[in-house]
Amino acid sequence: MTLPEPLEPAPAPRLPRRPGRRVTYLLIVGSAATLALVGAGLPLVFGHDAAGAGSASGGVSALQAGAPPADPGQATAGALPPAATTRAGETQSTGATPTSASATAAGTGAALPPGVPGRTAPGSAGAAASSAAGRGGSAATTSGPRAAGAATPKGAAPRRTGSAPRPGPTGRAGPTAPARAPAGGAQRTASAVGITPTQVTLGALLTDFGTANSAGASVTGYSPAQQQEFFDAFASDTNAHGGIDGRTLVMRYETSDITDGNSQKAACDTITDTDQSFAVTNVLGIYGPPILCLTKTHGVPYLSNDGAVSDYYTQSNGLLFTLQPSTLRTQANAVYEDHLAGELTSGDKVGFLREDGYLQADEKSVEDYLRGFGLTVTDGVMSSSSIQDAPAQAAVAAQQFCSAGVTKVFLAVNSLYAQDFISSLPPGCAPAYYSSDFDYQMDGDTFVSGMPASYFSHAVGVSSSDVGNTTLTASEQSCLTAYNTYETARGKVALASTDKAVLRAVAACGLVRTFVAGVHAAGVNPTRASFASSLAGIGGFDDPGYESATFHQGKTDAPDAVRTVRADATCKCWQTTGSGAFHLAHFR
Repeated sequence: MTLPEPLEPAPAPRLPRRPGRRVTYLLIVGSAATLALVGAGLPLVFGHDAAGAGSASGGVSALQAGAPPADPGQATAGALPPAATTRAGETQSTGATPTSASATAAGTGAALPPGVPGRTAPGSAGAAASSAAGRGGSAATTSGPRAAGAATPKGAAPRRTGSAPRPGPTGRAGPTAPARAPAGGAQRTASAVGITPTQVTLGALLTDFGTANSAGASVTGYSPAQQQEFFDAFASDTNAHGGIDGRTLVMRYETSDITDGNSQKAACDTITDTDQSFAVTNVLGIYGPPILCLTKTHGVPYLSNDGAVSDYYTQSNGLLFTLQPSTLRTQANAVYEDHLAGELTSGDKVGFLREDGYLQADEKSVEDYLRGFGLTVTDGVMSSSSIQDAPAQAAVAAQQFCSAGVTKVFLAVNSLYAQDFISSLPPGCAPAYYSSDFDYQMDGDTFVSGMPASYFSHAVGVSSSDVGNTTLTASEQSCLTAYNTYETARGKVALASTDKAVLRAVAACGLVRTFVAGVHAAGVNPTRASFASSLAGIGGFDDPGYESATFHQGKTDAPDAVRTVRADATCKCWQTTGSGAFHLAHFR
């Protein structure tokens, strides 16, 4: 449960809040058998390519902070720097110099496909970022039908070239395209499982919410078929621009039940062993042990939207990458910011509502961190694996907190559990509420849209996401344009920028484009090891839905900046506070 050394950003003015029309999207997600509803934020890029220390266990005390203790060698759990009126050693975030969409990987001489973040030399002015132009690139200008042979329409037999593996019993192949000759005359080889001279195979785990819906989750609009369509669109876009250094990107799909660990284990085994995927990705719904099935058991790189518990990054030996911060880091940053703002002060009685199971170590570390600020903490525990038990457990926690005189509640649970808890509070018990990015609480407005009126009396969130922003960034517009190009070429209706499905499309877009960047950076003949090493060294890049992001050795949970927002009863949405500016997170 350790994070690497902090980044070293260049001094810069705060990022301005983007003006314009409010854009709200909804995405439905879950953890094990528990689900949360979320909306979207909008990315901007900054960062610094820095080497970091490796991970090790140690709870919040082992997190690397932007403002270290006076004697960092003596840090103990809950003893990180107390609140201060200024952020010593911390500077404000900014967008860095864009890198070109045609930037090349060192030694390969091959151009990046449009829309994929480039990579610059470590320590250079551009090492901190891939820009909206680099991320969006010419993909935003793509229009009209695909050229003949550029993509396989959904429902048609996929093109197969070379020695591409056959899909598994439930696997489905995504779009393909003709491959170009490698740049510089390099000879492509079958360098790894899932890599042939002509193809790269990326597996995507799709989530079935059917059983969860039967238990009352009411997840709609995100079926496995819809999830696949998003991935197909961005694979098609990649291939329409020449694939990955001349190789066609081929998708393989397996579906699992979000409530069934055995189903997820079977999908893990099939997508790695039968489908022969080079790497695996997932937008939502894969939590807990199935992650280690991929990275630790099968040795396959896993690129996910969801943040994972901190120890999983260590156990995955450099093969786990997430576009959200880890469970420990996002919650520790929220506590630090809340304390700094005077929201959580010594002597406060705080209820810590958390989930058990595989989340317990990180959650207990955050609870200890709260106590380190002189807070009196009452622990409330809910199951991470049983929706059916949630209402009864929420009622117990509500009574427990009120009996203890709790006036502030830190919500370390998903939105359904939070709603059950708040609805269970007896009359006269109306605490203030505090949230983080954990389990998509801050990725949009759906978390707050279902809350009872009492919630809005005082609800604060600390987020790395652009929740509360008002317009699409260039990179998100690029993703939307690519998706609409794919859809209209197949006779479907294009998505409007305000459509609920945009966030879902952007999430898949970010994963595919980040994967492409990693494969490209690994050279003409990538291996899983060189892919993981190269992606970990990519520095700053676009993380759709989040303000800024970096990967570097020892730090593969992306976001680096935070800001505070408040829940507004008028719109039932998150609103930015003050200038709406981001600053570098304390733990990064």
